[in-house]
Amino acid sequence: GSESDGSSPSPPSRKEAPTLMKTTNNQVLEVKSPVKQSKQDKNENLDYDKAYLDELVELHKRLMTLREGHILQQIVNLIEETGHFHITNTTFDFDLCSLDRSTVRKLQSYLETSGLS
Repeated sequence: GSESDGSSPSPPSRKEAPTLMKTTNNQVLEVKSPVKQSKQDKNENLDYDKAYLDELVELHKRLMTLREGHILQQIVNLIEETGHFHITNTTFDFDLCSLDRSTVRKLQSYLETSGLS
């Protein structure tokens, strides 16, 4: 059956659409919010304290305002090295919570060089 046949009372709703950012090759960079992700992954034994999650939230905000193409490309290259990403026809998606702390530090350093710190 088709999902749009009206048999379900209401479609599943998402409170917030994923944040998207265009990259230089016309793909869109999508970064999942660390706050939502941390709530979803409570069963995983992650050593994320509140201060680190706050850092990830701030990094997420800064990534979403980034417009410098060369910095975006550095970020895409770094995330590709980790293997923690998904590419569709129009998006390059990654989850900040899936990255190790050294990768997060590199992302932060890229943003500092862009003058957004």
